Amino acid sequence: MSLYKNISEELADFCIDKANILDYIKKLDSKNQTKLLSQSELEHIFSIERKWRSYPLLNRTLTPYLKEISAKRTNAFDIKTEIYSENSIPHSSPQAVLLTSPSPIPTPITTPITMVTKDNYNAISTHSTNISPKIKDQAIYSKLKLSTPQAHAERKQIQAQDHIFTEALEDLLEHRLEETIAFGKQCSIGSIATYLKSQFGDSLFFDSLLSLTQQYALADVPLVNEHGNSIGKTGFHLAYCGDPGTGKTFSIKDLILGNSNLGVMAHGLKGRNRYCGSITPAKFVRIAEAYQDQRFNFIVPEFDDWFRYKGMTNTLKTALEGGLVEYETFRESIGPYNFSSFFSVNYNVKVTGESYDTLIKDPHFKALEDRMLLTVHRLTPERYRAVAKAKEQLEKGLMDWTLAPALQDLAMLTYAIQTAHPSIDNYVPKAVMVPASFYEQLNQVRENLMTAVEETSSIIKSDGRMAGEKDIPFSPRLEKKVLQLAGAFSLPSYFQNDSLVLQMSEDAISYAFVHLAQEAIARGRLQVSCEELLGI
Repeated sequence: MSLYKNISEELADFCIDKANILDYIKKLDSKNQTKLLSQSELEHIFSIERKWRSYPLLNRTLTPYLKEISAKRTNAFDIKTEIYSENSIPHSSPQAVLLTSPSPIPTPITTPITMVTKDNYNAISTHSTNISPKIKDQAIYSKLKLSTPQAHAERKQIQAQDHIFTEALEDLLEHRLEETIAFGKQCSIGSIATYLKSQFGDSLFFDSLLSLTQQYALADVPLVNEHGNSIGKTGFHLAYCGDPGTGKTFSIKDLILGNSNLGVMAHGLKGRNRYCGSITPAKFVRIAEAYQDQRFNFIVPEFDDWFRYKGMTNTLKTALEGGLVEYETFRESIGPYNFSSFFSVNYNVKVTGESYDTLIKDPHFKALEDRMLLTVHRLTPERYRAVAKAKEQLEKGLMDWTLAPALQDLAMLTYAIQTAHPSIDNYVPKAVMVPASFYEQLNQVRENLMTAVEETSSIIKSDGRMAGEKDIPFSPRLEKKVLQLAGAFSLPSYFQNDSLVLQMSEDAISYAFVHLAQEAIARGRLQVSCEELLGI
């Protein structure tokens, strides 16, 4: 759909933009080096190119002038002795060099430039005093080709968060490495669960356990079978849904990021959690392009608000699957790009008994839910008492956060090792080995699930239809998620032995199957207890 009422209006606007481009060329032709293009002028050129991109004939007319501006900007400095700002990105064509989100005028430097590669990254970071962190950051980000101004702006935020993470990690390595390793040798998912039970009680601890475990899982560690074959990775998306006031936001946000107003200490990874409390799904699709090859956690409270906008479900589903994200409107083309980060979200639903009905009207939303590890919160009298007690403990200042810094340090060190961070020298990433006993238990629980489905007198599928006697009201992805969760539950045990692989512990498997049972009951509206499904 055209923005213009007629061809005359369209051509008049184009002529104005073309005249502006020609003025910028004249300015660059000036021999006065102070007359280089300013930030606002570059932004104007960028907006002109974007405006006419969807008008092939007019865009073809502009292209030679845009290439000329690109060439003149490149020649403004000796590129062999110039470090461009973090917004300057190499592209495949001269026009594309210009048509990225504009950057400030770079300042020439006189020190020699060392090309940073994966092989010499450690040598540069430890032995060279002439290479600044910005140069090393440039090596990491320079390959990205971003299609929107929002993605370019977001990349600055990512670099800032990388700096926060690296600074915190180096502080740990310098001052607390030995004590963190000693703590890690005693730590397991069982001991973390014990800590959380002491804080929140038996009714609430599991939500916090899932959130903390997801921080480890962000490293997306490979899962292997007993023959060493890769069968998946640990990274998963996490969703809390249920009645208001049941602790959903606390689990995904306050516990991870901390909340000074409540006196809650942060337990999550520094510099690896992107809070999305105010962004729309349209903005997410644009900024997510900057997160290619990154492993961040996107915290989205009130996820249901995203589905007030039409046409985003399939794009978000592709992002959840780590597929190739591409989004087009009549004004712009975004992507394609791969999204390699993860979500933790919450949203309200209508809870009835052990099951629930989503308040999101989009018929495709269930496909998104199916790709997330789901926990349903019911505001039962038991949970109400537990939430009220935890709130009282917080208000009285009686929560004991003594272990929070140690847990945060262990998660950070483990994540750094498993992602091969260049600051780590003496430790190597370990895959998680899935034992045959996992599948034995999975087979037993699967049969219990099938029996529960057959015995449930009135199963209603997610689309509201009455299901037949043997229809399954949840997908096989449930089994994939329990495998990922058991692997993620094993990651806090990295330092417990010197093996080249992590063994999946009994506690890790047990806790993973507890969640499988809870999710299956909620999704399938099954009239059975967790204990019956698990055979305990």
